[in-house]
Amino acid sequence: MAKDGDRPVYRVLETRTIGWILVIVLVVGVSAAVLLILAYGGGDPRNSLEAIKTAGTIVIGSGGAVALWLAARRQRTTEIALKQKDLELEQKDREQAHAIRDGIERRVTELYTMAASQLDSDRAQTRLAAMYALERLANDNEGQRQSIVNLLCAYLRMVDAQPREHEWQVRQTVQRILATHLRPGDTFWPDIDLDLTGAELADFDLSGCRLRSASFAKARFLGRTSISGAVFDGGVSFDEAVFEGECKLIGTRFTSSVDLQRAVFREQVDCGSAHFHQHVRFNYAEFAGIAQFSGAVFMGSVQFGTFKGDGARFGRLASFRATRFAGHTVFAAVQFMDQAIFDDSKHESFTAFNDAVFHDSALFHEAEFLAGVRFRQVEFRGNVIFHKALLRAEVDFSGALFGAEAWLGNALLEGELGCWGARVRVDVGETHRLWPASWRVASSKVEELPDREGSWAELFDGALFGAAKQGDE
Repeated sequence: MAKDGDRPVYRVLETRTIGWILVIVLVVGVSAAVLLILAYGGGDPRNSLEAIKTAGTIVIGSGGAVALWLAARRQRTTEIALKQKDLELEQKDREQAHAIRDGIERRVTELYTMAASQLDSDRAQTRLAAMYALERLANDNEGQRQSIVNLLCAYLRMVDAQPREHEWQVRQTVQRILATHLRPGDTFWPDIDLDLTGAELADFDLSGCRLRSASFAKARFLGRTSISGAVFDGGVSFDEAVFEGECKLIGTRFTSSVDLQRAVFREQVDCGSAHFHQHVRFNYAEFAGIAQFSGAVFMGSVQFGTFKGDGARFGRLASFRATRFAGHTVFAAVQFMDQAIFDDSKHESFTAFNDAVFHDSALFHEAEFLAGVRFRQVEFRGNVIFHKALLRAEVDFSGALFGAEAWLGNALLEGELGCWGARVRVDVGETHRLWPASWRVASSKVEELPDREGSWAELFDGALFGAAKQGDE
């Protein structure tokens, strides 16, 4: 086929070819007609007339066939031309769209660069204007949102920003921009990651927000912090974070792992009804105020300590009332300085309190331990009460120290209950203790314990040793 530059020549050749075809068809038709007239026209006039009619039909038919062929040819040529024109228009549209995209991207880059450069201004008004410009850019350009969020987070992480004029007003504006667009709604920015590692945040509010993942490691939260009702679809880290004021995580959902190792809560923390779907770590965490976990759900494993002595410390009331522990739970080496409440809690998997210290009351009213639970080497300095608790599997109090009242006798026991090496303090005056039916206190063998006040006697299971009742309290 001829190229675009050869189209006039091609059309001339095509026109000549069509002309020759038309002449040939007409010649053939006329020749056939002449032969018919010569063959049949010499005799009867009627035969001559029929021959002429037949010859005319042949000639006309030949011309009609040529006309139809020419019409089809013109139609095909027109269709090809239109298709070629459409292809050319599509190519122009693509080139124009590409040019528009390039222009938009260049303009976005220019605006982003300009706003970013203004964040270092000494004037608070300039920095605020830059923040709002970045917000508008993110609203209008979905592909730029994570980059803009990263820039806003980097600003909040700046440690040299405090001395500048009206800095807290600017930082509050950044926090509001993030919170506004991380809450599901008309202006929601989905699938956003936050990196606020080491940031200093005041009255931080992410309540009702939804994020993919977040890092608050080593961050410092001033004033009141609220992350209640938020949803984190990815991992979250609060490692070594410090909460100077009240912290609320009520109803917060963590669908992936959560790290709060060495986190410090100076005031009350409320995790009521929070959902932790995977592994959670509170190793070395410090709760100076009231710690509220009532109604929380831990679907994965949870560590408030390990068997290496890195347990958390609860300075005031620690409430796990009606908390559900579906996975392995470890409170090893945890220090409960005030009352610890586990009433109505449900432990569906293995639970360990090894080496924990309860400085005040430890309450397990109607708690359910459906798998093995260990209180090995636990020190109960206050009252310990398992009133109507369900102990379905093995329960081990080996080496435990009971320093005050103990009510275990009316627990619902369905598994083995061990107390090998446990001790009971016998010089605390009149106390009330209710042991399982076979447990005995060897009151005749009183001893002093290293680093422990008072006099102590061994607690043992008489059924295992076949011992007679002695010193039963």
